[in-house]
Amino acid sequence: MKQETQDSFWDRVRKTRGDRAHVRKYVQQGEWRKAEDDVERRNAFRARERRRKASIRDDRPGGPSDHPQRESIQGDTDDLQPVSFLPEGATVRRAIAKVEVNTQDSSDQGTGFLISPDLLLTNQHVIKDTAHARAATITFDYETDPLGRRSPVTIFELDPDRFELYSEEGNLDFALIAVGRKVQGPGQKGEFGYCPLANTPDRHQKGMNVNIIQHPGGVPKTIAVRNNLLTDRTDRFLLYETDTLQGSSGAPVFNDGWDVVALHHYGAPSDPGDGESPTIAVNEGIRISRIYTHLEAELPGLEEPKRELLHAALRLFESATPALPHVDRPRVTPEPTPESERGERKTPSVVIRRDGASIESPVDTRDGSTTFVVPIEITVRIPGAKTPAAPSTSGAGRLRGTSSARLTSQEAKKLDRNYANRNGFREDFIPGLAVDLDRILAPVQNLVTPLKDSESQAARGELKYQNFSVFLDSNHRLALLTATNIDGESYRSVDRKSGVAEGETWYIDRRIDRDAFIDQDFYTAWSHIFDRGHLTRRNDPTWGTKKEAERANADTFHFTNCSPQQWRFNQTIEFWQGIERYVLEKGVSDQPGEIRVSVLQGPVYLDAAGQDTSIFADDVQIPNAFWKLVLWRSPEGKSRAVALLADQDLLLDEFREGGSSMPDDDADVSVEEFRVTVADLESRTGLDLSAFRNFDTFSAAAAPGVGERARRLRLRNWSDLKL
Repeated sequence: MKQETQDSFWDRVRKTRGDRAHVRKYVQQGEWRKAEDDVERRNAFRARERRRKASIRDDRPGGPSDHPQRESIQGDTDDLQPVSFLPEGATVRRAIAKVEVNTQDSSDQGTGFLISPDLLLTNQHVIKDTAHARAATITFDYETDPLGRRSPVTIFELDPDRFELYSEEGNLDFALIAVGRKVQGPGQKGEFGYCPLANTPDRHQKGMNVNIIQHPGGVPKTIAVRNNLLTDRTDRFLLYETDTLQGSSGAPVFNDGWDVVALHHYGAPSDPGDGESPTIAVNEGIRISRIYTHLEAELPGLEEPKRELLHAALRLFESATPALPHVDRPRVTPEPTPESERGERKTPSVVIRRDGASIESPVDTRDGSTTFVVPIEITVRIPGAKTPAAPSTSGAGRLRGTSSARLTSQEAKKLDRNYANRNGFREDFIPGLAVDLDRILAPVQNLVTPLKDSESQAARGELKYQNFSVFLDSNHRLALLTATNIDGESYRSVDRKSGVAEGETWYIDRRIDRDAFIDQDFYTAWSHIFDRGHLTRRNDPTWGTKKEAERANADTFHFTNCSPQQWRFNQTIEFWQGIERYVLEKGVSDQPGEIRVSVLQGPVYLDAAGQDTSIFADDVQIPNAFWKLVLWRSPEGKSRAVALLADQDLLLDEFREGGSSMPDDDADVSVEEFRVTVADLESRTGLDLSAFRNFDTFSAAAAPGVGERARRLRLRNWSDLKL
């Protein structure tokens, strides 16, 4: 948000404080209809509402007088809706798309919606100009079905040459752009419907509820429904209380009849200085009537065929059906991007192969009937409940910097595309404990994927990010090795507010060929088994200045740092997730400047006997385990190393709800986590980790006569990690 826009927003929040409190008072008294002070608007709104609700008010035996209304209404508002509210919402939601803008300098995200089959509306602060429009894609059906499975998505580019019109962020903050060519997916242009614009005065009134369908934080499509009060109105804006996050910008704000009443613009908790509780979220949307009037005024100045495109869109509310119902398709892989743009790829099927046998994900069969799907995700926050705790360290010293320097995922969501400012992994980060990446990779150097020729030291293959580096495996199109520095002294914890699985936005790194790593095509096709799993953990490199920590957090969301992890993997890896924090708090000195850790990690494709397990999802070999090596210096100045292995092999036959599942007697199977020797990691990965063998706190305590490559300990509690 620009500073002048932010100042203007807070000024409106403060000036409308009394009016909004007045509306809330009416609602709390159960008289929300009296909140509207424009009598003409109130009457028009009520007339429209009566026509829509006639089916539940007048069609009952004996008429409405037989059913005393007030005795059955619970809470502040009348939440009764005709049953058509659900299928109508399910129909309209198809016209809403996730918007992503990937330029050389940044990656931004938002929401947008079709106002006609040809034109998409979003905020100007999401798509700023022609250059950003050319760099944008819009994704439809990015959502989950009633069984929790990901729907096949359809992606389009935008075509600003055909049509584009903008209003500055400080004015009406909109971008209206023509839909361009299809990039991928089963959907066809025109089948997603649209949400027509109108400027009639009968579509909203103060005190009513609004409904927002959106992609908050880039997650699959969600809806904010009920208890979302429209509390005030200015000449240009509507103010309302609801749940939104970064990524919600550009979403349509609906009334209960699914008419668009505003273009969501900005939102924030109430200013603590305005006398309200800071928990009240004040959101602001541009009034659709103002946008409509502005667009109508632009018509005479447009050349054909642009004028006809806009004219047709502005007439749609008069008679047209807003959108088409969603016909369920079998859950198949979206069609691949043309080979000329993405490199040769095999078209994925829905089969997983293991040891010569095949396991098929069931494909729905339909009789051709139309099915309405309402993709509502509800997050319940219980007052007084706490978020899951970090691993217990039983009195371990507090990690400095974590409580006073906390960031939010909203602040860190924008990706800085100027990769020249990334420091990457520092080999001399821990004084007295050098980590030579070239030596480590030497035995498998032929597998390291080089960068594009235009990049510095392209042949070395190092992708430098903030405080960590990634080397890709040319055989598997996944990371071969990630190397991360962690500075506990300047560490900053980054909140992760999204509670939706698979909710993050992941980024493409243009420094390496697009076909050198698997991307969203794979994870969409295989969402019934795999999540997008971080290798370098999201919270590991978040240290340094606030800006550097934000950059590091965003950098971990590159597909180059991503690996297929069975969907239950993260639920059952207690030690794998917490080892870095445990070492920082238990295994190093509390003296300033000495709280430093380096972490090496990557995927494993060999079992304990050194055999290739050959688990494939189409042409992608799936890691059966993941390894991690944590390095640090003890308070006495001695180098230390802990090696871990997290094995997901036993989970790979289990699909999400709606697909095949494991037998009941295997229901408790989870990820196996082992303390292993450094030598064992060498044998499994082919890397040269010999420099750290003498620092291995596990092999040093090995029982006599036990070969160190064979030693491993199933982790069951934190005391097993003797440092």
